Amino acid sequence: MPERPVGVTDTASGAGIAQVRTRERVVGAETVAEQYVIPISERVASYKGMAASFRIAGLATASHNLVTIFNATGSTTLVALRRLTIQIDDTGVSLAVAPVMQGARLAAAPTGGTALTKVPFDTTLTANASVTLLQATTADGAAATAITATAGVRAWSDFKMRAATAVGQFLFPDEGLIPGLCETEPIILRAGEGFLAQMVTASVTTSSYLVNIMWEEFSLP
Repeated sequence: MPERPVGVTDTASGAGIAQVRTRERVVGAETVAEQYVIPISERVASYKGMAASFRIAGLATASHNLVTIFNATGSTTLVALRRLTIQIDDTGVSLAVAPVMQGARLAAAPTGGTALTKVPFDTTLTANASVTLLQATTADGAAATAITATAGVRAWSDFKMRAATAVGQFLFPDEGLIPGLCETEPIILRAGEGFLAQMVTASVTTSSYLVNIMWEEFSLP
């Protein structure tokens, strides 16, 4: 089926004649032009990565920022956040209400912290420098390197697991800080947007945290 451009008046800009893309076919004895549209996706996959934090020691202070991902202002990349989980280990007993942890959007770039190393799913692809990840320590169990960031409205939350007895070993599962649905329907971070994993209420120094994150990057057409 051949293509048949049809001229139309470009009244919006007054620039003269534009064209509408059509396909030509014969109906009965008449040759007709049928308009069609070629959809253009907003997302062209350019990178898929994962990162794991060092073991972050708990702090007996509120609003302990653990890990952030941020897409810089002016970035030409879309970030699809697909997985953000935390694992917890406690070496002390706590009978108090378990502290709350949360995932929340960021509207401003975080500062401080220590950069996470990006690990690609495909080593032939390169991560965009506009996408940065921070963690709250320099090495496993090392001193804190504070991340300065302000959490937006709480998007997802859970209780931190705790041990009510010192007997035995407790292997706690991953706790998701974003919905499981995000593995197929990700959270989109546009230029100037980010996401934060945070321990909301004061914890104890006998706690340790590991945060894992997985995301994709899409270049804009």
